[in-house]
Amino acid sequence: MKTLMIFPPIYITKGVSDSENLENRLHQDGFQKISLVERQLAFQGESLQDYIKRFLRQTSENSISLLYTVGCGQRVLGIPSTCHEAKTMLHLLSGRRHQIWVCFSFKSRGKIYSKTVMTRISFKRLAEAEIKSYLDLNEWQGRSGGYNPLGKAASFIKSVNGSPTVLSGLPEFEWTSFIQGRKF
Repeated sequence: MKTLMIFPPIYITKGVSDSENLENRLHQDGFQKISLVERQLAFQGESLQDYIKRFLRQTSENSISLLYTVGCGQRVLGIPSTCHEAKTMLHLLSGRRHQIWVCFSFKSRGKIYSKTVMTRISFKRLAEAEIKSYLDLNEWQGRSGGYNPLGKAASFIKSVNGSPTVLSGLPEFEWTSFIQGRKF
């Protein structure tokens, strides 16, 4: 007798570098109900770790939540709403290391099961002309941290330390282990 697998709905916060491919990937795993949702803003002075913990606590019963966020130091970089905000973020990231965090959680019977994966990214020092050229592409729109690591901004990345598939929005090894452990 074949066991019927029931896949819970997945809620993905906006800002993932490649949300269309991520949705296709999740469909391949058998997930059918996938929704992009607005993500909550970090509170003033809220650390990156506290922001992630708050996200995990707010997972709905019998659903999976997935957060993709960019952090620099303890600062949470949101999704820029203007070109000026994106420019400010790129200036902040220029010549520095920052992190991309992907968190996923599942809540069942009041218990939250979660996994957080962090990958460090090192940007080269960006010239003003490079920033302007990138902003003119509008690739920053809807992207956490104001850039798409799989697009033109890939040329800004000097090194990736951690799970390289985080750049696509879904760390494959950790995700596969997570869903197999939940036995969906």
